[in-house]
Amino acid sequence: MKLRIAIIPVLAVAMGVVIYAGSTTLGQEKISSESKATAVQPVNKTIQPKEYKIATNEAKLIYYKDFNLLDSGTEIVVIGHVVNDNGLYDVKTDDGVVIDQLSQTSIKIDEVLKGEIPTDNPVTVMESAVIKDDVLVTLEGYVKMNDQDQYLLFLRKTGDNTYAINGTFQGKFNIEQTKPEEPFQGFTINEEQLDKVEYIGDDLEHFNTLKEEALNKYVK
Repeated sequence: MKLRIAIIPVLAVAMGVVIYAGSTTLGQEKISSESKATAVQPVNKTIQPKEYKIATNEAKLIYYKDFNLLDSGTEIVVIGHVVNDNGLYDVKTDDGVVIDQLSQTSIKIDEVLKGEIPTDNPVTVMESAVIKDDVLVTLEGYVKMNDQDQYLLFLRKTGDNTYAINGTFQGKFNIEQTKPEEPFQGFTINEEQLDKVEYIGDDLEHFNTLKEEALNKYVK
């Protein structure tokens, strides 16, 4: 009987140890689970390209119905690339009223194909598209040159070291994009599209035909 009584306290102590150990393990698992739940998870954020509304102006441009007229009506033909954006140029009346704005773009002449133009230093080319207050204002669908590619340009001199593009969209062609331009849909355009799109106007077939013939003569 004495031996039996002595065993009971020992079993009680052993059970107590097991229960305590089990509760400790459960407590550790709970803390570990809570730690995992409260751990800061990494957040993947995709930066969206800036987007601009499109405003298209219309004007009476010199319309070159075929490439031969564009070529014969142009004194200077070059290949060049953008080196700097020189801001906006205000077109004013004699009374000083601003009636239009153009982009002033510095172009490094890489090759002169026709006529004479300085090549030692960049020249300024006026472009008929501006970005202002998150709006792309374009003349007849003209899109500014990007700063990555080379362009075939049909130019006329308008001032000291300053030139304009003949026929606006009809005289500027990205020579590194040889596929025909596709129709542009939508009322907004983002920065990535501006680097790839050449023309967003309605006369797409005319643009593609001029570009194909221009590249065939001067580039290929």
